[in-house]
Amino acid sequence: FTTRELWLLADLSPRGPERAHIVLTALEAHGPLADWQVLLAWNVAVDEARALRLEETALPIQLTLHERFQAQWSAEDLALTYRLLGREKASSRILEEAIRQERDAGRRPASLLEKRGIHALGFGDEAGARDYLGQALPEASDDAGLVLARLDLMAGKSENARCGFQALLLR
Repeated sequence: FTTRELWLLADLSPRGPERAHIVLTALEAHGPLADWQVLLAWNVAVDEARALRLEETALPIQLTLHERFQAQWSAEDLALTYRLLGREKASSRILEEAIRQERDAGRRPASLLEKRGIHALGFGDEAGARDYLGQALPEASDDAGLVLARLDLMAGKSENARCGFQALLLR
């Protein structure tokens, strides 16, 4: 099949590993992708992740998408898959690189800092998580404030938790 035919075949194929392999083959071709092709590849990766075919198909599609686009959405998806696979260093590296790229471009990486904090927390690094979530606060991240207040509440620091929740309520 030509690359165009592969994309059309993937679009018409039912969910499953065969469809994912068709997308992977189509992604091997160089050249720009149409928006519908990117969305299809992303959706196939999501389907594969939900089916827990992380290593086999979701990860390769996400890696290819991230290599091509180096976008916040592709970094977040790839880091989440790495986290689910227990690959802490790879997950952290992807998010750190994306945070740096956003800052270098003059954008505020609040969402990426939140994700980085949540990833650190998922790997048992509460101090690191608090650091990243704290960095997200001045970027106007209500979610980071909520997670920090909840961490305080779970740690029995009721007054700190109350202050954190109150600040979110007042905003």
